[in-house]
Amino acid sequence: AWHLRETPINNEQTISKLDENHSVLKAKTTDDSQTLWWLMGFGSKVEVVKPKHWREKIYKHAQEIVGRGQ
Repeated sequence: AWHLRETPINNEQTISKLDENHSVLKAKTTDDSQTLWWLMGFGSKVEVVKPKHWREKIYKHAQEIVGRGQ
């Protein structure tokens, strides 16, 4: 959340604190691979809830990474 407060996605984003370690970011952004790649750079520090197809891509990517270690 700190990073996204310092460098907002856009002027319409909102960040709500859930607890000491978790926040919720809501923002409209372009539905493109560059934005998805940027979000994936946060690794386990971010959970994408919507759009569903981004969530599914991130999950599949994580499964592929875990599968390499077996």
